[in-house]
Amino acid sequence: MKRKSKRFLLQCLIVCLVRFGIGVGGYWLSQYGISVIKSSPPPSVETTTPEVFRPGEGEYQNYCPLCGTVAANLFDHGPIAVLIDNTSKGSPQSGLLEADIIYEAPIEGGLTRLMAIYYHAQPGKIGPIRSIRPYFLDIAQEYTAVPVHCGGSPAALQLIKQQKITSIDALKKSATFWRSTQKKAPYNMYSSYEYFGKVLTKASSTAIGPLSGGGFYGPGSGPTGDTPGPSLAIDFSANQKVSYVYDPEKLVYTRHVAGKPHLDAESSQPLVASNVIVQIVSSKVLDRVGRLELGITGSGLAHIYTQGYRLEATWSRSVQEQKTVYRDTQGNEIPLTPGQTWIEIVPSGVRVE
Repeated sequence: MKRKSKRFLLQCLIVCLVRFGIGVGGYWLSQYGISVIKSSPPPSVETTTPEVFRPGEGEYQNYCPLCGTVAANLFDHGPIAVLIDNTSKGSPQSGLLEADIIYEAPIEGGLTRLMAIYYHAQPGKIGPIRSIRPYFLDIAQEYTAVPVHCGGSPAALQLIKQQKITSIDALKKSATFWRSTQKKAPYNMYSSYEYFGKVLTKASSTAIGPLSGGGFYGPGSGPTGDTPGPSLAIDFSANQKVSYVYDPEKLVYTRHVAGKPHLDAESSQPLVASNVIVQIVSSKVLDRVGRLELGITGSGLAHIYTQGYRLEATWSRSVQEQKTVYRDTQGNEIPLTPGQTWIEIVPSGVRVE
């Protein structure tokens, strides 16, 4: 009986010592942070909402609505949309550095043409100025911009006449334009914003809204996407290839044509873009000349390159609104980085890398 009692007492003592050891060990581990016993929960992923602003609101009254930068001059009249040559015979071009927005769209012959939109800048030399197409007229209407051109396709000229569109045609207002002796016709027609200002009709600037309804990123802010977009290339045709390469220090994309930097004629500076929008559209050849019909009304896919990221998006433009809107995959309008924006109108089937 005594042996059983001693054995029982010994077992109780062992149990107490074990529990005491576990308690002391747990306390020591908690004090000195040995993590193999107690695992920490995974860190939560922080999501930040980018800071954006909209020109014309609050402290941003004197910001250009088309490029999101400070504008010393915002005129009573609306913007102008100048058709500019984009061939090797017309390059390098003048005045592209000062544009708020530049569109590039295909024309006949596998070539592309540029339409530079100006609202607050006043370039002293713009050109070479070339002819217009119906889809460029449609794009200009988005900004209530006055088209500036040198003639046009029969369909475009007919639309200008039928719809009584105010335009500045070099073939009708020769005093506003001049021909350069450094290039051959038709790649040598130029003009100046000073001349345009003398013939522009007054139009309320209150109708001019931001390029993107999502506004512009504030200083130090940017997209929260995780898809890198350091470069892109568009093969419009065998003879018309453009590309952009991102410069992380300057936060811009340098534009290249046929593998070489696209330079400004006056300063020899490379052309750069804060944003590049690739808008995929339908296309149709209309005649033997190769004139095109581009589906810029409706909806489709888009890719937006800004601050080194590529954002997958959709574009839409209704007949009633006459305004193209770019939205992300959640349906939100996408902000842009302040600065010049290039919008590439790319027919479906054209390779974009």
